[in-house]
Amino acid sequence: FVRTSVLEGSDDVRMRVVAEGVEMPDQEAFLNAKGCDTAQGYLFSRPVPAAQVGTIHSFYFATADRKAALMGARHVEMAKPWLRHIYLTHEDFPHGSLRHELAHVVAGSFGDRWFHVAARPVLGLPVLVNPGLIEGLAVALDWPGGSRSMTPHQAMRAMELLGFAPDPSEVFSVKFLTLSSARGYTAAGSFLRYLLDTYGPAPVRAVYRSGGDFAAAFGKPRAALVDEWR
Repeated sequence: FVRTSVLEGSDDVRMRVVAEGVEMPDQEAFLNAKGCDTAQGYLFSRPVPAAQVGTIHSFYFATADRKAALMGARHVEMAKPWLRHIYLTHEDFPHGSLRHELAHVVAGSFGDRWFHVAARPVLGLPVLVNPGLIEGLAVALDWPGGSRSMTPHQAMRAMELLGFAPDPSEVFSVKFLTLSSARGYTAAGSFLRYLLDTYGPAPVRAVYRSGGDFAAAFGKPRAALVDEWR
């Protein structure tokens, strides 16, 4: 009763809730059903030494104009995983892009060895960057949505019913860049979250590190995984 009241009360005043001490899958399922934003606990990770995690530098700009003057990206929040940097423009708390950009840096720990992103090597160089994997994993880790908005799973289902869902072959290729963010980010994020929830983090890290070799990471082709997801 207390947990439900806290979650409902936080929703009324639009505050994020972080649930601590989550150790069992049924606890996570309960929190998800109640619209809890974030959870932490042994279910996700044991405590990690600070030296192992490393430092992430956040560059926080007062205005979009100031950001444009200093780095050129006026309306784009971004991360540089190879530097462990994120760049954000000021917003009211909670910042809408903070978790997404942090996810890019965290994912960089198992990305390619040069730019720390999802990219297939050619002659040892990370040439074939997979933007669908890069953005999809960030969406899957951030996992937007809640009682006041749709999750990527729900939005993906709506796109399928309306006939707007993108082809997975486009989502996980350079054609991702031709898709609107509403379609591309949503489809990639929903698929990667399904893989995380179903198969766990190890094969997801492997497919990210390889730049998209689903067969090697999961033991089955991407098409079979897509059929399961849908």
